[in-house]
Amino acid sequence: MLHQAAPAFALALTLSTASLLAAAQPGDAAPVPPPFTGGDLSLPQPTLFASPATAVQFGRLAVEFERSALADVRTVANNGQIARQSEAADSRRWLCYTVPAAQSTTLSAQRIWLISDGETGGPDHLVTEVQAAQLAEREAAPGPGCPALRESLQRVSLSSGVWLNMSEREVRVLLGPPSASRGSTLDYFHVGKVVHRHGGNTVEMDRGTHLRLHMKQGRVHRISASQITSN
Repeated sequence: MLHQAAPAFALALTLSTASLLAAAQPGDAAPVPPPFTGGDLSLPQPTLFASPATAVQFGRLAVEFERSALADVRTVANNGQIARQSEAADSRRWLCYTVPAAQSTTLSAQRIWLISDGETGGPDHLVTEVQAAQLAEREAAPGPGCPALRESLQRVSLSSGVWLNMSEREVRVLLGPPSASRGSTLDYFHVGKVVHRHGGNTVEMDRGTHLRLHMKQGRVHRISASQITSN
């Protein structure tokens, strides 16, 4: 669900894969696809006692994994287009937003993708993943395919507090040691049990949350965070 100070909405996001066929509505601007693909998504052993992220905070607005729908996010943001990538047995939808450098807390422009996986996001296209990246100056201008977030939504972070431009030390203060560290990449992985009640029946399910941080010169340069709940 989407949560603000008092009112609440629901949102969704998912991540895109290597081959991209982005389908926008006629007349829409060309979509800006997420930069990371599912090609190298080998997961480490889960080592965290708590999830490294359950939502993305946009100011006072919380976009929750597997609870918030893309259409609701777009309504609250009052702009953006839901783009689609389709492959033979795979489809994903996303919203892309830009935080201009002047409003960014990281001193450089940011681009943020809220992604809904075609399978796990369900018919409501719930957010299942977020990606974010700091931008070079030549890439920083917002456009119709990735418009600027309105000002009240431009202070962005994961629910754990982790975000772009943090030092590795700051990340470790918030999350502890990573589940795996490979080169300039830090992986945080948590698996836990959740209980779903449906029609009087109680079902215990597994919930996995994966946070991957790409570091550059000792600071977080790119982020990918996803959550999947399964039997």
